Amino acid sequence: MKKESERVHAELQRTKWLSRMEKIARIVDSFRSSLPHPHDFSPSTADACWIPEVRKAIVDGTDEEFEDQETDVRSRISELSATWLEERRKVFLGLLPQSSPNLEHLSLATTLFDCVDCYRSGMRIEDALSHHCRRRHGSEHPPIFPSTMSANFFYHDVGTPWDSGLAVYRYSEKLSALVREVVLECGEDPDTITTKEMNRKHHRFVTFGIHGSITVLSWFQAVSSRACALDDTGTDLFYVISSSTSANTGILYRAVSSGLTSYRNMCPTRGPKVDTGVASGAGEQREV
Repeated sequence: MKKESERVHAELQRTKWLSRMEKIARIVDSFRSSLPHPHDFSPSTADACWIPEVRKAIVDGTDEEFEDQETDVRSRISELSATWLEERRKVFLGLLPQSSPNLEHLSLATTLFDCVDCYRSGMRIEDALSHHCRRRHGSEHPPIFPSTMSANFFYHDVGTPWDSGLAVYRYSEKLSALVREVVLECGEDPDTITTKEMNRKHHRFVTFGIHGSITVLSWFQAVSSRACALDDTGTDLFYVISSSTSANTGILYRAVSSGLTSYRNMCPTRGPKVDTGVASGAGEQREV
């Protein structure tokens, strides 16, 4: 009977905590929706819930105490977001190889970061700013929770916040060097071109698998392909290429040489007939 009572109490507690977490999540989601661009920085629900006063109110605050914290988060979410963004940018600026790094360097196509603890590699700055490493949690914070159940709730239901003290970041030298090579092959300047600018270009590469099959890659996929040292090993797979300015929109392209090569060095084909030509490199790519 006692165990059943404890179980029911635990369920009621967790239901209350979930309800409070969801209210904070709605504030964060509303703020994210208000941003002018979907890639603009926004904190996570975990970032807001782990604020000490908010965390305490969720776990063991009265309804009035939690409502006060909810109101405070709602009024300060924009300010909190700006503060967190500035703090995180400082962490990554300190990892850049440039002698006098600035915010523009963080936006370069060649700027990538790794998380040493969870082995997440090749993160662009947008991903790194929101990376929540789960590998090193569990031993640093239990004393701040009144019970094991509340600690488990925060770690497993709320999730961990961004914390440079719980993750070890580094500048991704090898992947950045690969990006530099690919950017140069595209005829762009790796010291100035940003990720957004590269995404707006229509650069394409192909890699070869067995039976003469090819895979058409974007510039960033080409980097990943080289990094993983993988070729397309599937059966005769072709990818449809479309270009907003190409007269050959929608046709299939078979490369005329082997290895990873520029999309410009290809001959368009329609079935068994081969017509010599060069595909257009112009156009605009959807941002990723």
